[in-house]
Amino acid sequence: MAFLRHRPHHGAGLRTAPRRPDLRLPDQRCLVPAVPRLCSPVPAGKPGVLGQKRPLFYLPGGTKVLIAIATGLAAMARLKAAHQQLKEVATALSTPPEEVVAAASDLLAKNKALKKQLKAATKALMAQQAAQVLASGQQVNEVHIESAGDISVLAPLVLKGAGEETLLWAKLNGRLYFALISPAGQARTYLTKLQALGEVQGGGSPKVVTGNTTLPLERVAETIN
Repeated sequence: MAFLRHRPHHGAGLRTAPRRPDLRLPDQRCLVPAVPRLCSPVPAGKPGVLGQKRPLFYLPGGTKVLIAIATGLAAMARLKAAHQQLKEVATALSTPPEEVVAAASDLLAKNKALKKQLKAATKALMAQQAAQVLASGQQVNEVHIESAGDISVLAPLVLKGAGEETLLWAKLNGRLYFALISPAGQARTYLTKLQALGEVQGGGSPKVVTGNTTLPLERVAETIN
């Protein structure tokens, strides 16, 4: 008597090994096991370790591999450097670090006020020198300047009272700084003559030009005579 062999449905009755629980973290499960790659970035506003968006990836089997950690260390180094600079500024201002901003603001305000005072003092000094030049009655006058811009402040003040061609000059940083003053409106003509003689830098109006040169004083003075 033939017995009909019962053919079980596909998969029925087959013995399989018990499934091991997946102990990996959700971040690990997002990877395709055959290809190691980075997990998707953390949403904005949720930084990872040391300020990283995602400082590691996982190989199949859950092995962690750190990446881009140098960026986190660099950020930490920058923070330390900034903190050190803050301490140095605080020391220079003789104030606690938490009061540096207020102290710096106060210092800037004082600096602005001092600049205004210096500008006013310079103008007063130039006015005094202009009075001395006009009182001397001389055409060629040595003046005292602290910067190249001082002679540009002085020259218009002398022009107000000058009745003839006048030369102001001063030595600064090895160069001759000058102002050619011409009530008759010939100052630019004098400058052109100077520039034909050698290296001369300058410019201005028909009545006042200022500049500097390596020419000797005698050559500059000859232009107004």
